[in-house]
Amino acid sequence: MTLEPVDFRRNERETVASLIYEADPPFNEIVYGEKPRAIRRIAALLGKKDTFFAVSNLRCVCQGGKTIGILAGYELKDARRAEYAMGGAFLHAFGLFGFLCRIPTWLKMNHILGGKMASTGYYVVYVCVSQSERSRGIGKAILDELMHDYDDVYLHVNADNAAAIRFYERIGFVKTFTGQGRIRGRQLSAHLMHRHGKR
Repeated sequence: MTLEPVDFRRNERETVASLIYEADPPFNEIVYGEKPRAIRRIAALLGKKDTFFAVSNLRCVCQGGKTIGILAGYELKDARRAEYAMGGAFLHAFGLFGFLCRIPTWLKMNHILGGKMASTGYYVVYVCVSQSERSRGIGKAILDELMHDYDDVYLHVNADNAAAIRFYERIGFVKTFTGQGRIRGRQLSAHLMHRHGKR
């Protein structure tokens, strides 16, 4: 298994967007809308400069010419630039009215996805392996490879996703913060998880 930069001449945008959506459908539906529209919006965001969807921040796992895993994230020293750039990217993907309507939701999501992180670390926005390829160690291999480059890796996980939490804990992540909030009548919570390792 190799984690390689995304190349949209080889990696189909819709496949990458679908994997990103499947990383956390409940949260992604809140952020991007219902699945078909969400996938179109994510596909429109892919490759946007300086965002966590920038080509430099997207890596994939391919097998037999097919994209079977995806990692989207960024170095925390670039967090402010990535967040600023995402604002412009979201405006492009949602249009002005859709963008303005979603600002309260995104502000609440930022509160839920809180916690302290070391500025020298790496933040995983999305990691996902296609359903047919799960339980083969690919997700672990993706995150283990990150640990070769970063001493501290962080990610948020939906607190209702018990299987994902067990997986992250099994490979060395620990919960450091839990954020909660109500969005559109739904109570949501997420854990910030951290893994420390020597380079």
